[in-house]
Amino acid sequence: MAYTAHGQFKGFGMAKRYDRKTVHVSQEVTIGHTTWAKVTFGKQTIWIDKQGLQK
Repeated sequence: MAYTAHGQFKGFGMAKRYDRKTVHVSQEVTIGHTTWAKVTFGKQTIWIDKQGLQK
């Protein structure tokens, strides 16, 4: 599913350069109260808090 990135990314800190970029979530995992989304930016794949994405 495609999402638009916004806000703060775990591991990236504040990542304003990714604001409003469309990303593909290839996997989701919920740990405790947080849902993590596996996304790819260019050639880099990262896990981010899904709250940093919107449909």
